[in-house]
Amino acid sequence: MDKNEDTYAKRLKIALSLAAKYDSGLKMQGSTDGNMSELARRVGIKPQAIQYLATDDEANKRSKHTTKIAKELRVYSDWLDTGEGPKLLPEHWEIQDANDGKAINREDLSFDVDLVDLIVTRLNIKLKHLNKKLTKVERKTVIKGAYNFLKSEHDVTPEKVDNVINLIDYKEQQVNKEIDDEQHGSSTG
Repeated sequence: MDKNEDTYAKRLKIALSLAAKYDSGLKMQGSTDGNMSELARRVGIKPQAIQYLATDDEANKRSKHTTKIAKELRVYSDWLDTGEGPKLLPEHWEIQDANDGKAINREDLSFDVDLVDLIVTRLNIKLKHLNKKLTKVERKTVIKGAYNFLKSEHDVTPEKVDNVINLIDYKEQQVNKEIDDEQHGSSTG
């Protein structure tokens, strides 16, 4: 684990700083840590609670509000809580690509963060079970594919997410096999 991310407080400050780059509501004049009061309002807790969680000390704090905090800051709750796993939700990539790093209103975001989080969680479980690693591009492709397939569904369950991920994996294997067969066939023919 990176020494700059070894406590909840440090990870929270990093997340606030990142969120302030794309969310004008969390941007605070003269602050690199973002607006803790606005974050507290969105999560439904007192600003002092966020300030306490962001206080630099050696205590490794935890919060029962971590999932809500992570959702508002667009980071994975596992990373915020433990420092393990990926940090940024996929929409950070999209926002940075599409908006050249400028702040935008969070209401302008058109994706379901909970669905993305569920997809990523289920993908991580599958990859861990298979002892498999994906490149960033492969990971992004699977997440986007699953999201695009599931975003119109009303009742998304972990099982449905697993089935979609398996379908994407199966289709990718089929395409790769066809490419290999085509290359093998053209090199021998």
